[in-house]
Formats: sequence, structure tokens, C-alpha cells
Amino acid sequence: MPPIDKHKFLVPKDLTMGKFVYEVRKHIKIDSRQSIFLFANGTLIPNNESISRTYSRYKDMDGFLYITYATENTFG
Repeated sequence: MPPIDKHKFLVPKDLTMGKFVYEVRKHIKIDSRQSIFLFANGTLIPNNESISRTYSRYKDMDGFLYITYATENTFG
């Protein structure tokens, strides 16, 4: 899995996870044929979910939302 060059993001609360994926892609060197999937607490986050909803469901006790990512070849 390629490393990300940015580890903290400050985003608007109404941003969808799909748009957040777009922001994350800017900071990871991956092939355009690869997809990125985001997870919170091991759960795949739907692209249409807002970051505020994800935060309210999965925020850590320290107040931060920790998201992990995985890549997958989409077109072979």
C-alpha cells in the first residue's frame, strides 16, 4: 500500500466521504486504475456519507477521527 504524504486533514463537516477520497488521492501516489477505500474502526465508510456522520459514529475518545485506507486494482 502506498504511503500518504499528509496525515492530518481539516475538512468541512458537510464533505462527503467520496469527496474526501478525492482529497486523499492527491496525497497518495497510486495508479489511476486503483481505487481507494476508507475505513473507520475496520468498517468500510460509504462514499455518500458525510464526514460529520462518520465522525459522530467513529470518533476516538481523544476527539479525533482515525481513518485507514486500502487500495485495490479496479480494472485488472
